[in-house]
Amino acid sequence: MEYLGHIRFRTHAVSVSRDDLNRLHCFKYNRGRCDIDIFDNIESAGDWILEPLPSITYYIDFGEEDSE
Repeated sequence: MEYLGHIRFRTHAVSVSRDDLNRLHCFKYNRGRCDIDIFDNIESAGDWILEPLPSITYYIDFGEEDSE
């Protein structure tokens, strides 16, 4: 894995690396959340890198499973 750099925006930051198959590994984060993705082309990676992380996230909580 080759480290390519770290990019800081007002809303988030992204760390970018390249693997032996020439894929880009991007780790995006801010104070409240993070995301990671792998890209085969630089255009898709660039679009993903520029987009801020969502400020609101919805999820479903199914609660705890019964131990019976």
